[in-house]
Amino acid sequence: MPSAQQIIAMWEGKLRQHMDEVGATDLTPDHVAWLMEHCDGDYYHATLAAQIVLNDPPPPEPEA
Repeated sequence: MPSAQQIIAMWEGKLRQHMDEVGATDLTPDHVAWLMEHCDGDYYHATLAAQIVLNDPPPPEPEA
C-alpha cells in the first residue's frame, strides 16, 4: 500500500499536469475543483496536494 506521501505526490503530479495542459501558472479554485472531480473520492490527500501546489509558486520566468 502506498504511503500518504506517495499518494499526495501522485495527486500533486496530476494537478500540476492539468495546470500545464491548460497553461496555468497560478492555482485557482477551478483547478482545485478539477482535482476534486478526478481524485476518486480521496479528498483528504487531494486537498493536501492542492495546498502544496498553492504554497509552491512556479519558478520565475527566465529573462529574455
